[in-house]
Amino acid sequence: MGKEQKPETPPEIYTIRVRAQQLFSFWQVARRLDLKENDWKLAMAFVTERLTRTDVYETTSFLNSPIAVAMAKFGFSRGSVEAAERRDKRRRNALEFQREEIKAQIEANYPNPEQRQRARTIELAINSLVAEATPPATTVSLLNNMTLSNGQLDTWTTRWRPQLVQTATTNALNTYAKS
Repeated sequence: MGKEQKPETPPEIYTIRVRAQQLFSFWQVARRLDLKENDWKLAMAFVTERLTRTDVYETTSFLNSPIAVAMAKFGFSRGSVEAAERRDKRRRNALEFQREEIKAQIEANYPNPEQRQRARTIELAINSLVAEATPPATTVSLLNNMTLSNGQLDTWTTRWRPQLVQTATTNALNTYAKS
């Protein structure tokens, strides 16, 4: 029997990963949370997933708007609406691909419940960070800047770093107790 083949990475994911790496580096996420290799990789995957979700929400919002519906119904700029639909489908496929990668990372690197709690804490921290950087009630393209002040980043760090330290300590104590 042959090995199960891993699906090909959707091209759209590369653009989003570059943006995620830029934000991750600019915000100094790994340093602020003192992330080690597996945690760092997982946090990057969550940033990529969150940016992909934001992009999908934007496209879906446009496609569901009365303007897009009218454009499609009456033939005005039908090509633009169809292009947005194709883009939305590609981004949704990229989002599903990213979610599968995250699931595989968690299964491989966070096998027990305590470690999975750490993975979940990393996910919540990243979601909090990206939500804070996303301006309310505006369209935020991946090409636009998602900015946070140093004060906002410090507040975020103060909130999430202790929680990650706690999960690391819990994991270490449980490992020690089992040995």
